[in-house]
Amino acid sequence: MKSIGTYELKAHLSRILDEVEGGERILVTRNGEPVAEIVPHVKRRAIDDVLKDLEALRKRVKPVSLEELLSWRHEGHRY
Repeated sequence: MKSIGTYELKAHLSRILDEVEGGERILVTRNGEPVAEIVPHVKRRAIDDVLKDLEALRKRVKPVSLEELLSWRHEGHRY
């Protein structure tokens, strides 16, 4: 993670924001002590979109029986 002082942040804000937009995380310091961290914004999906995707996945995947689940429990074990 890149570290910059408050003076450099004020002087080069546009360039710093371009770097953050590109994925860089930046630690802001004052007198050598950390005071803030600038991180890229994460776009969050609405819960309705996630639920729709989950429902579509449930329709594509075949149901699993209890016997199948129990047989998978020991799959790969060495006895």
